[in-house]
Amino acid sequence: MKLDLTGKVAVVSGSTSGIGQGIAAGLAKAGVTVVVVGRKQRGVDDTIAAIAAQTPTASLRGVVADLSTESGVAIPGDMINYGVTKAANLAVSHGLAKRLAGTGVTVNAILPGPTFTDGLKEMLADAAAQSGRCAREQADEFVKTSRPSSIIQRAADVEEVANLAVYLASPLSSATTGAALRVDGGVVDTLTM
Repeated sequence: MKLDLTGKVAVVSGSTSGIGQGIAAGLAKAGVTVVVVGRKQRGVDDTIAAIAAQTPTASLRGVVADLSTESGVAIPGDMINYGVTKAANLAVSHGLAKRLAGTGVTVNAILPGPTFTDGLKEMLADAAAQSGRCAREQADEFVKTSRPSSIIQRAADVEEVANLAVYLASPLSSATTGAALRVDGGVVDTLTM
């Protein structure tokens, strides 16, 4: 499925690595103007360069902000020129869906399971060194051991999580709102009867 989201704007927090970077890249590939947000200028610059190398036609902007602080969630004036409204300020507030009612902003949550990111590789580095497995094999073994009910029996790829984010940003998901969507390989923790 090819989604053309040209003319849309997305602010992707935490987009200088891992799943956030994958989502930013996926949205850029679909034609979205992506605002890459990270805590360090170098990370923002490196991410923009990496996405531009994959998608030369990408429209990218960068913002350095620490969204764990009140000043970090204040929207810089120049971001308004990218089409972002003050509603984005509410991203760290409680009752987000209720506060955005009527604004045209859709709120959904993506809940990834174990995903093959640098963070997972780092977490499993000692185990990989001891077992002699490559990082990917160790990640998949972690899922088989720690999440034995996983249907796919492997760590998800960043692109698999990003694909859901791109879909949710598209008009095809117009009836999906207020949802918590899992991308966890079908891990079943409990069954209710």
